[in-house]
Amino acid sequence: MDDADEAPVAASTPIVLTVAPTETPEPLRSQLLSFGGGLDANFQTTRPQPEDVPDLQVAEAPRPYQAPSSNEAIFYVGWLAGGGFADPARVHRFINCESTWHIVTAGFYLGLAQFAPSTWGHVAGLTGYWDWTDPWMHGYNTAYWWQVSDPTQQWPVCFAA
Repeated sequence: MDDADEAPVAASTPIVLTVAPTETPEPLRSQLLSFGGGLDANFQTTRPQPEDVPDLQVAEAPRPYQAPSSNEAIFYVGWLAGGGFADPARVHRFINCESTWHIVTAGFYLGLAQFAPSTWGHVAGLTGYWDWTDPWMHGYNTAYWWQVSDPTQQWPVCFAA
């Protein structure tokens, strides 16, 4: 019978496949049973009963920093973690000039140090810290960028503050 001679199958006609049962070869069967993994001798899953499950203590994930209570304090922790070396008073003047310590401002620039979005994307791609609304990440990325770029070019007005 040619393909052209076959009647087309209607979309609503179910197609049934029959698979003949096969025996699991004994070496594989022995390996599977010795492995365990919640299978009984008939390869049926076994589930522990609630009384067999021990109480688990879930540990809180460690944070990369202990969050102080203000944007400024959190920024400084990130700044130090990122290798920040400038006098804290100078950093304070710089950020105060850029954003007055408000992480979200109404303008085009991002965060406390007012990064251009493209610059923030570049720096975050290098450090792995992407959230520009996180003061710690902003401190880290700012410290990093001060070290690998010319801050007088990046922040021509406020860097001199």
